[in-house]
Amino acid sequence: MLIQVAVLLAAIVPGATNNRILVLGPKAKTAAEDVRLAAVAALATSLEKQRLVSRRLQDGNLVDLSGKKLLRDPIGIQLRSLLKAGCEGAVCGESLRQAFSALGGVARVRIKPLGEKGGVVTVWIRGLRADGVFAERRERSAVLPVLDLASVSKVVTELGQGLHKYKPRVDGAPSTMVVPEVGEAKKVEAPKGLTGLAPWKVVADADRKSMQAELEKQQAAEAERVAKIEAEKQAALEKLRKEEEANAAELAAKAEADAKKRKADEQKRIDAWRKGGLAGEVGLGFGPSLVASPDGSVGSAGNAVAVLAQLRLPLGTPGLRLGLGVSGGSLPAHTVTGEDGGQEAWIRLTHLDENSTDPNRADQPGEQFWYKYEYIRFIQLDGRFDVQFGQAPVGAFAAGGIGLNLSHGEVHNLQFETNEQGDAIAGTGTPRRDPSESFTWPALQYGFGAGLWVQAPRVPVTLTLGYKRYMVSLSGLRTMSRPVGEGQSEDRVFSATMAREILGADITYRF
Repeated sequence: MLIQVAVLLAAIVPGATNNRILVLGPKAKTAAEDVRLAAVAALATSLEKQRLVSRRLQDGNLVDLSGKKLLRDPIGIQLRSLLKAGCEGAVCGESLRQAFSALGGVARVRIKPLGEKGGVVTVWIRGLRADGVFAERRERSAVLPVLDLASVSKVVTELGQGLHKYKPRVDGAPSTMVVPEVGEAKKVEAPKGLTGLAPWKVVADADRKSMQAELEKQQAAEAERVAKIEAEKQAALEKLRKEEEANAAELAAKAEADAKKRKADEQKRIDAWRKGGLAGEVGLGFGPSLVASPDGSVGSAGNAVAVLAQLRLPLGTPGLRLGLGVSGGSLPAHTVTGEDGGQEAWIRLTHLDENSTDPNRADQPGEQFWYKYEYIRFIQLDGRFDVQFGQAPVGAFAAGGIGLNLSHGEVHNLQFETNEQGDAIAGTGTPRRDPSESFTWPALQYGFGAGLWVQAPRVPVTLTLGYKRYMVSLSGLRTMSRPVGEGQSEDRVFSATMAREILGADITYRF
């Protein structure tokens, strides 16, 4: 044994002037493995930050900070056995304890569980050389409500701060490394057939076999502990997997039930709409107005916008409905480019005496009257007949309406140049007199339309595509007086017609 101690001391002599503390793990066997390792790592890290450790424990060997192993077999085997046993077995002898103390100091974390959750965590240090004096034991303790990895690591770091500077606690601890009390060490029987004067090799072989047996026993216990931990982990994972599967099945069932409910509600709404019943719709209509150009092509000449509202009535047969409602909006102005480059909208006016043979009533050759308007508004009563195609929410409609048209503008009296046939030449008109005051001209409007509609599958929104034609009869306008003889004059009575063809879409909400 003295030879072993000498070899151990020879292994630790290099750098003996540096601070060296052997960091040992917690004693409690009931603490989880990750908690034990976290406690040792936290204490070693704390001591390294205080420059108290230049060598520390790693994988059962004492190593320096560069990673070089300092202890080899057979001392290394005894050292690893001692560390794994926690200095509780018979192999932890007095000579080895003295050899550990010679390293410069021993630091240890001790965990004492209290009940099922909490426990007492103790950090102590002793044997650290300071000015050639072998330091007494310093100790700190703390009570934790829960022994988990984060809590133990945090409290060990806090307890290890400046621990070597604390006033030592007066107790009856031994002058070397403090270990828990253990039972009596098993007596090693002497080799049979040998006397006390047996050769040193025989005694050394017996000691080595005894230590090897103890090591194998410890390895078997460690393997059993690891297997138990692995079994607990597998059981926890299996439980978690079953809970996740049950949760996923519950969510899938709930999602399927919600989907069925939404489908049933949608089908119920569609069936109710098909069977009839009082309903309605409101929405917005828009679309371009088509007009023929002088070259014969047809193009857009502004957009029509309208607000729609209808009350839909069943006709006693599924799929057939009659709608009554009202609509209002604006019609596009078909414009041309004027002499000043701006866009102008004109309507040709006619009057009763424009072809009169009475020279007092007849117009001058090339004389024409035009209505220059700024905007067109309308409001009308509508009727609509819907036919649904089969079971799908798709159908066709035919509609008609009558209402009031309001346009705002002024009347112009223009003089055009004429050709040999007496027809006015376009683009040559010049004002004969000042235009009339601006006024609003109310007129009768009627129209019709037809097209297709489709309803969205999940929301009561309907898209309608179709053709609409609005026709306006302007009449009864009296302005632009003329002489009729004997110093008397009277206003002309003008009339005109206007039509708008719209290819557009309606988006409505049905209720």
